[in-house]
Amino acid sequence: MSAVSILVVIFTSIIAIVWIVEREQTKRERNKIEETLRSEEMMRGYKAGTYNLSEEKEEDLPENLKRVRDRLEDGFLDLKDRIKTISGK
Repeated sequence: MSAVSILVVIFTSIIAIVWIVEREQTKRERNKIEETLRSEEMMRGYKAGTYNLSEEKEEDLPENLKRVRDRLEDGFLDLKDRIKTISGK
């Protein structure tokens, strides 16, 4: 019976480690997307501070900027899904 408990502990540890690694990787990818979007908005010459899309500043942005940002974010997420599909993950 102790062999079963050892196996359970090992597999639970492996699952927890994989979950933590995937969560951190997702967080890094999300930060990269946000950084790219902010730099793109700054290159387009939008007013300083508007590239930071916090909840209270969302309504201050022009509607065109919101659409462009949404399209870019969707494109990045689509590209990420395609890369995952190609790499077999």
